[in-house]
Amino acid sequence: MRTAGESKIPAYLDDYALFIDGLIALHETTGDSRWLDSARELMEQQISSFADEAHGGFFFTPDDHEPLIARGKKPMDSATPSGNAVSVSNLVYLAERGNEPKYLQRAEKTVQAFTALYRQFPQAMPRMAVGIERFLEVQPTIKSQSNIETSQNIESPQNIETQPNIEPADALPAGTNPPQSTGTQESGVENEQKASPPETNGANTSLPESKALGEGVSGQGVSRQAD
Repeated sequence: MRTAGESKIPAYLDDYALFIDGLIALHETTGDSRWLDSARELMEQQISSFADEAHGGFFFTPDDHEPLIARGKKPMDSATPSGNAVSVSNLVYLAERGNEPKYLQRAEKTVQAFTALYRQFPQAMPRMAVGIERFLEVQPTIKSQSNIETSQNIESPQNIETQPNIEPADALPAGTNPPQSTGTQESGVENEQKASPPETNGANTSLPESKALGEGVSGQGVSRQAD
């Protein structure tokens, strides 16, 4: 909904991450630097509004959102990829192609913020796996070309072996028991009763509207539109 050109629906993390992902796709396709510049500019706005500087990753709501009990993070994919997972890939691309090594460090902090959850529920975070693999591919090159420090403790998703609907004990954090299957057998397929893993740092609640960050690509942020 728009009134006199003003957006009434706020832009959330997923809006920024997926918009930047689209700008990166345009840069990859055309080679036009304006798309890379726009992606970099929007990423700076995303970091300013959503980054968790204390624990890594990005909150789902911006810092100018009206007060909530807690600002949640959503690292798991659903109908669309997780904003945090897409952001890892975006940050790695900007670090490599945009010559911005600082983005590699932020990508690393985002991965580390959700490592324990990823090891417990890898099937729920496929887009994060893509970002981790890309991070590990470009990390040696960027480190050799700059003075940044990054961790050597991020594990490739290929090293975490899983079976359908079963988490192996050695892929879980210490002291965590593998989730047990419950439910009944129907048509030879086991129907499990699974509880959705909780969001990190906040409850999974419906979020009220807040002041929009603006609209556009250059210098004004992203805003949602409602029909």
